[in-house]
Amino acid sequence: MKKVDEFVKADRTYPKTLNGQLAFYKELNDKIEDCLSRKRVYDELISDKKNIKEIDKLSFKEQWQLYKIVDNLISRSSGDYTYLGIDLLDLIKRLESVYKEVLDYVEINNELRNLRESKNKVLSENINFDIFNNYYNERCVNRHFFVRLDDELKCMCCGATTKDYPLSKEELDFLTLCAESQGILLTEVNKEDIPLLQVLMEKQDYYRSLRKPLNPLDDENEDYLVEAEEQWLSDQAEIPDLRRSIRKAHLLDSKIYDSENTKVNHPKYLSDEQSKKLLLEVEKELEKLQKSDSRFKNLMIEECKTARYEILILSGEHIPTLLEQTRDEEDKVALTKAYYNISNPEFRVNADYFSSRNSAVFYNCLTANPEINNRILKMKLRRK
Repeated sequence: MKKVDEFVKADRTYPKTLNGQLAFYKELNDKIEDCLSRKRVYDELISDKKNIKEIDKLSFKEQWQLYKIVDNLISRSSGDYTYLGIDLLDLIKRLESVYKEVLDYVEINNELRNLRESKNKVLSENINFDIFNNYYNERCVNRHFFVRLDDELKCMCCGATTKDYPLSKEELDFLTLCAESQGILLTEVNKEDIPLLQVLMEKQDYYRSLRKPLNPLDDENEDYLVEAEEQWLSDQAEIPDLRRSIRKAHLLDSKIYDSENTKVNHPKYLSDEQSKKLLLEVEKELEKLQKSDSRFKNLMIEECKTARYEILILSGEHIPTLLEQTRDEEDKVALTKAYYNISNPEFRVNADYFSSRNSAVFYNCLTANPEINNRILKMKLRRK
């Protein structure tokens, strides 16, 4: 087994062991909690709406308001820290000297900020995953695409896994926090989402394959720097895009179309009248095909059934429920193809279902259902 301390960045990092970094992280958390408990006492005084005023002295709330006024004037000054002939730096020191509770509150906030910075440094700098750099994959040149499974962190691109290291659950949880802090963890993904994730990543790979190769020595490529920056930005957006798509799939599967963090359009695009008309046309065509003796009969029937499911999806039908209602393997194949088509922006743009390019591009069609996504993966595999 490999050594767990290899996860600790060697250059100027202390402690040198993973267990030491974990203990340091827990110590920082304890100190942060202590700071927050002391801070809450003053926060309650500041937020007190009663604001009871004493005759012979300022309340803490008034002391803090006065301090913040002076502090704000200092922060807005451009080198000249005087206001109406008053030395603001001397005044704020005087306020800290006279109002001990104000000074204590200032020091607590400073301590809290420093502790949080140290905690973030542990997660984002002291721990790294460079030990996985020998797992080559074009996507993993600069960062991995980790998913937390039951007993491992695994990169969904290169296959690098923490299973090769004798980690305790606590250490694995700690590494998971580090990966999340470094923006290389697909936090929304669980084991059942992996087929959807693979489908989405294959789409990203396809778009990567369409890129123009970058060559700084190519005399014809005058926009090399611009194109290089665009590709870099596209690469950086891959993990956020995957996470957003997974969230959308979960919302659509849950029939939730209003989320605070993720915008999902209602999947019902076709009106009831449009759906009824189109479905009737498909049924008539199916009746004709059943009587046909064409050697392409089975293929044309499959296309009709696929079109029927496309219409049902666009009429707002719940995709996992449609799968439950399928009667045989032919229906499942048709539904899978219909979902694959409608989830593809290029297909939507070129289809006759949508009234405009914008409505086609921004239509939401995703499901995290593992059976459908596994079928898509197998379907693609057969086509290769």
